[in-house]
Amino acid sequence: MRSFIVLEPGATSPAELLAAAIRAADVGAVEDLLPSLPPPLGGFGLLQAACCGQRDILELLLDHATGLGDLAPSPPSPPPPPADARGRQPLHFAAAHGDYGAAQLLLARGADVNAATREGATPLHHACAGGHRSVAELLLEQGAEVDCRAADGSTCLLAAAEAGHSHVVKALLRRGADPNAADAHGLTPLAAALVDGHRRCAEALLAASAAPPPRAVHYAAHHGMARVLSKLLEGPAAAEINEADETGETPLLAAARRGNQECVELLLAAGAAADSANRGGLTPLMAASLFCHETVAAALLARGAGVSARDLTHRRTPLHWAAVADAAGVARRLLDSGADVAAVDVQGATAEDLAEEYESTLVIQVFRSRGQR
Repeated sequence: MRSFIVLEPGATSPAELLAAAIRAADVGAVEDLLPSLPPPLGGFGLLQAACCGQRDILELLLDHATGLGDLAPSPPSPPPPPADARGRQPLHFAAAHGDYGAAQLLLARGADVNAATREGATPLHHACAGGHRSVAELLLEQGAEVDCRAADGSTCLLAAAEAGHSHVVKALLRRGADPNAADAHGLTPLAAALVDGHRRCAEALLAASAAPPPRAVHYAAHHGMARVLSKLLEGPAAAEINEADETGETPLLAAARRGNQECVELLLAAGAAADSANRGGLTPLMAASLFCHETVAAALLARGAGVSARDLTHRRTPLHWAAVADAAGVARRLLDSGADVAAVDVQGATAEDLAEEYESTLVIQVFRSRGQR
């Protein structure tokens, strides 16, 4: 159970007693306390009940006209809805916790579906960030603004995409949410999905014609999002195919390093440079060798990746790195492709020397089967 405040031992103030009764789901105790509660505590009780998911207590407090404005018997000026220090009202808590029944009840009793916190977040923001599609759809049916923005410019679609809630992303898009709405920092829903590797969100946004952000191809390759990458390579983003990041890493190197074979093949087929190296001289084939991605190495070799390339620090070839990693399958493919077993690194070591040094028993067997030493 979620707790809004903690009752200290021996505490007997009305607020503490009410909070304890709500946390304990003791409807009778709350009912007994109601006659002695000043109006502000009724509002506090609403917040506590919504936060703790105590729907029966929430309804009881609502029945006693505890501050949603139109509930009180025609006051001269309706009291403001109860809110915590951040401006969160009961409906915000119900939405954040995915409590459909509580949200439905609060809306039926007059809660403002577009009420904003001090940060400008509406109940819909909370529901979307939490992945609560049914509550989000309820709020939208009750008039929630689909493209409402928080103080930082973030939309509900951005909140859902950042959190990876593809089912909510799709629901918002069906309701007409703007797939290209950016926050104050320029972050769009698709950019958020790509950066964090939320494949299904990215696919849904691309299907809704979201504009690819800078480095979209790199992010898709990095996270192994093959279908997303394929879609990107069909459009203007394909121009980024050999674009390097601040470390000199290209999309192909990113995919090869992480063993994302399908992405590697897509990039190579689209014209990616097979030997694109980062600032340290590490090529995709070296990365595949070092991280034991045999099928990736095979794809690169089939496209003519250089077996004699050397990094800038250690002056090692892909075969050297395969020996260090004990990547026997990669070593075989490199040798079959003409890798030079006599090539030495900056310290004068051959790949076989490194295999001995690193106790790479599988690669040692490969060398011995080829007549080495």
